[in-house]
Amino acid sequence: MKNYRCEIALLHPESRHEVSFEETFTEQYEAQNRMYEFREKYPDYIAQWTEIVTVIDCHCGRKVDCYDFTNTCKCGADYNFNGDLLTDRECWGEETGEHWTECY
Repeated sequence: MKNYRCEIALLHPESRHEVSFEETFTEQYEAQNRMYEFREKYPDYIAQWTEIVTVIDCHCGRKVDCYDFTNTCKCGADYNFNGDLLTDRECWGEETGEHWTECY
């Protein structure tokens, strides 16, 4: 199952007051809409970070946050930033003659 976690932190430039928000959604557009709503609620605040992270359930049962280009579960399964399972590393670079360590 694929979910999308919306993370946002805002900082008021004068008072240095910080507000943050984190919530998980089943659809990416829901996470984006919630992020925009939260930012509109605090128009005088500056975004410190905003991120929508794909969170998937690995076949081993663990949750994997897909922040990066390649995301590895503790069981060794690799996923891309969109939560798609990647082929075994031994096959990486097969078309170009590269070793998998050059693709990571």
